[in-house]
Amino acid sequence: MVHHRNHSQISLLLIFRATLWTAIPIYVHLHWNFPRPLFSLPKRFWLVTYFGFVLIAISQFLIVLPESVHLTAFFIAVLASILLAVMHYILRPAERRAIRVLLWAILFSFVPLLAVTLTTVFNTTTGVIAGALLALPIMPFAYFYAIFRHRLGGLELRANRIISVYLFIFLAATIISFITPLLLAWVDFPGSSTTIAVSVAVLTVIFAVSGFRRFERFVEERVLGIPLPPEGLMHSYAREITGSLNLTRLNQVLSETILPSMLIRQSCLLFLDKEGSWSRILSIGVQDNRKVQRSQIPALLEQTSKYLPIHSENGTESALDWVRLIIPLDIEGEIIGLWLFGRRDPEDFYSQRDIAFLQTLANQTSVAVSNISLATDLRSLYMANVKRQEDEKEHIARELHDDVLNELAVLSMKMSGNVSSEFQKDYQKLTDHIRGTVQDLRPPMLNHGLHTAFEELGQTLNKRTNHGTEIEVTIPPSPHRFDERVEAHLFRIVQQACENAIRHADAQTIFVSGTIESEAIQLEVIDNGAGFNFEAGLDLAGLLAEKHYGIASMMERAELLGAELKIDSGPGSGTTVAVHWTPG
Repeated sequence: MVHHRNHSQISLLLIFRATLWTAIPIYVHLHWNFPRPLFSLPKRFWLVTYFGFVLIAISQFLIVLPESVHLTAFFIAVLASILLAVMHYILRPAERRAIRVLLWAILFSFVPLLAVTLTTVFNTTTGVIAGALLALPIMPFAYFYAIFRHRLGGLELRANRIISVYLFIFLAATIISFITPLLLAWVDFPGSSTTIAVSVAVLTVIFAVSGFRRFERFVEERVLGIPLPPEGLMHSYAREITGSLNLTRLNQVLSETILPSMLIRQSCLLFLDKEGSWSRILSIGVQDNRKVQRSQIPALLEQTSKYLPIHSENGTESALDWVRLIIPLDIEGEIIGLWLFGRRDPEDFYSQRDIAFLQTLANQTSVAVSNISLATDLRSLYMANVKRQEDEKEHIARELHDDVLNELAVLSMKMSGNVSSEFQKDYQKLTDHIRGTVQDLRPPMLNHGLHTAFEELGQTLNKRTNHGTEIEVTIPPSPHRFDERVEAHLFRIVQQACENAIRHADAQTIFVSGTIESEAIQLEVIDNGAGFNFEAGLDLAGLLAEKHYGIASMMERAELLGAELKIDSGPGSGTTVAVHWTPG
């Protein structure tokens, strides 16, 4: 059969057969030592092994050995690779994840060799042999990448791309080399060879343009073991954090969505406040005795944005040994925090692609944390302003009640019997107006608790509307007292809800109910008024834009207390306002 083949085919076959023999000691040696040696063997053993197989390869190339003997080399390489991989898998459980790269390399390396045997039937093995020769370096490349991957640094993205391109070319060459001879053997018409060649070329271009990106992602995720973040993760994160100025919500999004999506099991987010103090705003999977201390911050700042391999000096463990990656959080070049990452499936490794992605997340988080900090400061200023206003109202109300009304009462007593009925009428009108003002500034009954204040609110509103709107208060008596600020804000929320129902909803009946317990306060205001279209997702700015000033005031007070405020309304269906507050 050999004398029917041209010179190039014979040369390729001889090189291919000889290469199979030289590949055996390389594969065995690499499988033996990856990820760590099964046990130590003398260097002389490996030298003798390499020398022996090189002699066999030379004999095969010089056609000293029978032509079919090279198949033995193929099966030896396959069986030895699989056997050693299985031994590592059984004897070294900690290395099982790393062996995945090896198993894929075995698949890519040896399956094309089977195509050589199949295509010999059609006596057109040249192309398939070329594809098989392209597959032979895959195994040593796989080991080189697995061993030195953690040291590639910024070159890792390029290495990943080179591997993807190489495997793509190899697979395309193998498939084309296998299919083209079959088509040439089965299709026979004038110009068939040219038609087949052009068709294969066009299909190859289409496949490369449309399929390479997906193939690259497959290689990175399945072959190289790089967990890629889900599509849209960045956009959903940006949407979540820009729609909330709450640190608890940010913590929840990171711990329940972002970090689990990237298979990160350990993380700690540190924030530097304006006073120069570091605080921890997120901690996942980090034991208390391994949390970052302030004295360790300077050392962390020197190791940002690079993968930190596992290391231990003198066999001792440091509290920061769990840290594999440190990403800085900065605003306009000023460090405002550090994001520490540790254990991550499958092998606690962060690639350059991961680092770039996490840096983008950190940039968004920097803006979010900065906005939250600013919002917290503004909220504190607003709370202080509200408290100051409440204190001023209370002071004015006390002055009006204790001084002005008392002085007016004394004046009335002195003028008793010497004033006209018209004066008495104007006097009563004046005192009623002052009492109403005192009630608006600060209900005196708040001094006796929320229950008494709500009862008085119902009576006052019924009297003011002349029972045109019935206000029914059904709150059980309660001896529990709370901070004056809490009671004042809760009272104002219920008062505002009632005022809205009277002024804007034309309600006929308003029910005020709830419970006042030591562990929680639950209040509800339900009216049968006109109702309105209310979007539950509106924030404070949206409420002001829609001119819902009363609702905005209630929401502000609820946020100041840390209470939960719910509003349910619709045209013609009335409105329900519920507020829930728990101490602490």
